[in-house]
Amino acid sequence: MENEHSNYGMLSRTSGLRTVMDRVSTNIGRKRPLSHSTMLSTLEIDGSKGEGGGQIIRNSAAYAAIFQNRNLRLFNIRAKRSQQGLKRQHLVALELLAQASGASLAGATLGSTDVTMEFRDISESSSESPTPSQSLVGDTHTAGSICLLLQAITPFALFANRDVQWSLKGGTNATMAPQYDYFEQVFLPTLQLAGLPLEAIQSKVIRHGYYPKGGGEVMIHTTPLTSPLSPIVLQNRGHIVNIRITAFHGGNCPRHVAERMVKGAHRCIQQKYPSISIQKQVAFHESAVGAGSGILIVAQTDSGLRLAGSALGSRKEAPQQTGRLAAEELCSTLEDGGCVDEYLQDQLVLYMALASGRSEIVTGSLTLHTQSAIFVAEQLCGITFQVEKLDETAVDKVDNSNGRVSGRHRISCSGIGFLDRFSENKETTSGEAE
Repeated sequence: MENEHSNYGMLSRTSGLRTVMDRVSTNIGRKRPLSHSTMLSTLEIDGSKGEGGGQIIRNSAAYAAIFQNRNLRLFNIRAKRSQQGLKRQHLVALELLAQASGASLAGATLGSTDVTMEFRDISESSSESPTPSQSLVGDTHTAGSICLLLQAITPFALFANRDVQWSLKGGTNATMAPQYDYFEQVFLPTLQLAGLPLEAIQSKVIRHGYYPKGGGEVMIHTTPLTSPLSPIVLQNRGHIVNIRITAFHGGNCPRHVAERMVKGAHRCIQQKYPSISIQKQVAFHESAVGAGSGILIVAQTDSGLRLAGSALGSRKEAPQQTGRLAAEELCSTLEDGGCVDEYLQDQLVLYMALASGRSEIVTGSLTLHTQSAIFVAEQLCGITFQVEKLDETAVDKVDNSNGRVSGRHRISCSGIGFLDRFSENKETTSGEAE
């Protein structure tokens, strides 16, 4: 099969993505005029499209809060899920973004499937001086993932016009989401490798909170960028130089549970990568709320990239099996050939769209989350992504159960070089898209 140098829509027609993304495009990007009391139009996004879960809420709301040039309506929120509508962590993310950006929310209640964020016209407030700093608290009162809250607020914080102190409360180690340790050990180092200043995001864990109790707290201090984010270019993975296995336990969960996780993971990795240096560590979360355990395995390459596999402990599963599953996840990612793992590829799309210049990343199998993130970025930023299949001999295969497209891909775009809405470039980087 020939390489397909094309825009995202063309790739969807020629390599099997059409079956996935045709379902995304029906309502995303449709604008509804408001009353004459405001000059801002409203962008309507169907929350059931694409991956149809929380990511479309987080990304859409983050872009809206950053640009503040259009109101945002999200409807059919999580319509295909068994429990439809906003869950606690989605609601808290929306509330934090609304408070930070000065937006008002309509319909923002638990279980709601229709929410609107409304902003003041920038022309009415452009002469105002930015607030020097701000302190905000977001509390899920559950084990709702703190890492997912960070996915929503971090883009806004970097492109805001002031320092913000965020107190985020919920689950540091929750199900169906990356562990907080992933944010510190993989996500942040990758952005820093791409040029994010070290002082832009400072974090401190006050206490860990495990599923199902939650109760964790993380303090985040963010300092906005003073120049547009540099292009994100991750094309050469290089060779693996070391693998670090960290198993953690907290509360009354005994140490031997974490030790057995390490043992199961080490055995699996050593079989596949016998010549790679493997570091092992057991960490005790002394101030944890609830009892729990988990494991994060990070592979580092000689080009500075980090890829990970992880798993959360369960009473229904032997610790050695939990460790082995995390190791198998990492090994599968490494064999997939990308420069980023599946949890990172969709998160980077948003930053690629906002960065200046030409960003390019090489991924392994293309996840449905990534496909959805690309489509939302195109609609809200008015740019076009290119997605190129790199494995010429590989046969396109779409997993209908999760929308994943097999094989290595190159994702690229020319970002809008956004800074903040008070900067001189606000007129040319407003994100307005028809």
